[in-house]
Amino acid sequence: DMHDGLGSRLVGLLSQVQSGRANAHQLEEGLTAALEELRTTIDSLQPVEGDLSVVLGNVRHRMRSVFDTAGAELAWRVGELPRLDDLTPARNLAIQRILLELFTNVLKHSGARKVEVTTRAGAGRASIMIEDDGRGFVVGSPVNGHGLRNLQERAREAGGTLVIESEPGRGTRATLALPAAA
Repeated sequence: DMHDGLGSRLVGLLSQVQSGRANAHQLEEGLTAALEELRTTIDSLQPVEGDLSVVLGNVRHRMRSVFDTAGAELAWRVGELPRLDDLTPARNLAIQRILLELFTNVLKHSGARKVEVTTRAGAGRASIMIEDDGRGFVVGSPVNGHGLRNLQERAREAGGTLVIESEPGRGTRATLALPAAA
């Protein structure tokens, strides 16, 4: 992940600088994204001992200033969650990336003023729901591109599922469900 994610981003930035095509704004955006990638990777390496709440806390901390800057409210309704016995650094990183991408999509595309994060536990699963009051969209529309499909694939790789529900004018709900200890 460090090589493919952060490494390739830095190589791209270096190439822009060396070619003389980079402007200050592009470099700032690229370096900011690289730093976020590094922070996310470092967070994933911290021992969490199967505690999904620690992962969620890291994501919340990372997104707080982003939501403040965007002028959107982030409501956090996270309750007790079961242990994820196989919460490896790779799985931790995948979960963080899914959540961060969902938040980024909300802020970039939805026009939402409020985003609510809720958790539920039961039937051997831990679920994380991200719901916004934005403009919504038609799920499966060609306009959606590959982003949502890539997120669902990443969720499968993390051992879970991601369901996106939305309707124009009614906001969006994304539910990440992960298998957990009983």
